[in-house]
Amino acid sequence: MIRYTLTTGMLFVCGLVSASSPQYNTSDIRIEGLEVKRDGSRMNVNCNIDASSLKLKSNQEVNINPVLTSGNDTLCLAPITVAGRNRFFFHERNNDLDSDSKGLYHNGKDASNISYSASVAYEDWMNISKLGFILDWNGCCNAPVMNEEIDYANIDMGDRNLTDLLAFVEPKGTGEKLRHVDGRAFIDFPVSKTIINADYRNNAVELAKISNTIDNVRKDKDVTITSISIKGFASPEGSYSNNERLAQGRTQSLVKYVHDLYKFPESVKFISSWEAEDWDGLKSYVEKSEIPAKEGIIDIINSGLQPDEKEAKIKSAYPADYKWLLANVFPTLRHSDYVIEYTIKEYTDANEIIEVMRTDPSKLSLAEMYFAAQSSEPGSDLFNEIFETAARLHPKDETANLNAANASLSRGDTEAAANYLAKAGSSNEAVYAKAMMMIMNKDYDAARSLLEGIRGFAKAQELLESLESIARSQDGYGKVSRIQ
Repeated sequence: MIRYTLTTGMLFVCGLVSASSPQYNTSDIRIEGLEVKRDGSRMNVNCNIDASSLKLKSNQEVNINPVLTSGNDTLCLAPITVAGRNRFFFHERNNDLDSDSKGLYHNGKDASNISYSASVAYEDWMNISKLGFILDWNGCCNAPVMNEEIDYANIDMGDRNLTDLLAFVEPKGTGEKLRHVDGRAFIDFPVSKTIINADYRNNAVELAKISNTIDNVRKDKDVTITSISIKGFASPEGSYSNNERLAQGRTQSLVKYVHDLYKFPESVKFISSWEAEDWDGLKSYVEKSEIPAKEGIIDIINSGLQPDEKEAKIKSAYPADYKWLLANVFPTLRHSDYVIEYTIKEYTDANEIIEVMRTDPSKLSLAEMYFAAQSSEPGSDLFNEIFETAARLHPKDETANLNAANASLSRGDTEAAANYLAKAGSSNEAVYAKAMMMIMNKDYDAARSLLEGIRGFAKAQELLESLESIARSQDGYGKVSRIQ
């Protein structure tokens, strides 16, 4: 393909040329249906040229040279020639046009509908370029008469940046960040006693469970403990009234032990509760077991009998199984469940949020992670990591899943986006994101249908109006803007 370098001797005219040259007006050539498309390593230029209005004498001709330019880069495409009668037949007899010529046309009707098509090797500079036409006027004996350049259209071959069209949603503020950690301890007491002996049986280990949990929370400088709750349970063995006394007394004894172990501020609440007999725990165990009287024991537990009546009936109806439960299961039903509740400070520095996200992301709110994401480059690895972490921590939150879907779309991963969107609800923003996913999958009809169903969301209307141009860009067509 010939590269064309403009010289200072050329005339750059928009309108009529000088009076000493043949009278010519740019409106004498009409360009219609210009399309520029990238197809792999090639750029294709197609248009229809109507040069039938050119006023040429019999020995005159005009070479019409389409030219791509961008800064100092210029590439002349294959030319066409429109010639007066004598010049037309001269070229036909001598077959002397350049080998890359796109054709010879007789001035007049023959030049009314010239279908022009050229294909050139694609280069990066063509992304943002200009298509113009250089007209070489030649007279008798091919003597040059004049040159003229016409700027016709600006071309943008860059893919439409769909990332800019994504609609992320800022999570609603959740207020104070409340968290908790819980556990279960099995404290042993002598028969009928309620006073804790830290050295009795395995109590040292079980009490350490509670203190270690509290210590792990307390050592975090970003955390403030707000309450410690302990609920004690006794087993169904013996009378209900005595078991209630034991559950209450042993729970209160454990609460006092923990309270005295630390010097908590008065703002920390200690909450105690108890359950006389853990029938739910017994039922759960029996349901999972293979003991012979499994169904019968479960029926008794589910019955409307009083607790003491239930125990007596199981003992009399299934003595062997009762004896086995008494020895192996009832001790595990005597337990203390504890909950440590705390608040976490609010993070306002994006770098600190990112650091916390990588060490203990559960401490962050969705709003904090959203804030950090806004400080990172859209579509970057960090940007995507933040939103994916938020969705992993809050798998049922629609906003978290929507933003994670948008993050996936920003890197072109429509498969991951579909998984998130399945949990993102049906808000306008969620439907809009599904339409964006359809566009990236080149299912434009589905995208249009989704967008047409959205009401009261301006961004959806804007996307709908530009859907055709986006589709063309997705399919490799450049954006052509006529130069006035």
